[in-house]
Amino acid sequence: MSSTSAQTAPNTVVLQPAPDIAGVIKGGTRPEIVVRGLKSADDPIWLPNIGLVFTESQGNRVVRLGADDQVTTFVGDLHGPLGMTFDAQGRLISL
Repeated sequence: MSSTSAQTAPNTVVLQPAPDIAGVIKGGTRPEIVVRGLKSADDPIWLPNIGLVFTESQGNRVVRLGADDQVTTFVGDLHGPLGMTFDAQGRLISL
């Protein structure tokens, strides 16, 4: 057993530094947790002039992460949204 796993609580994911991906991310960059307490969070997408939005499928909504690191509902009353993309007209589509 490694010393890392011996010190890690059960059901904990150890965040590893990123490999170098030229033009995308510098090797050694460490991930950062920016939001806690959501039921689920997935499928982040950047919307120009709006910011980062992502699905919270168990919360039946798409949420927006504000500049103040606060999460607000961007689109609510959905039914387990999963995945987001843009259509040919530039509209946000969630499946």
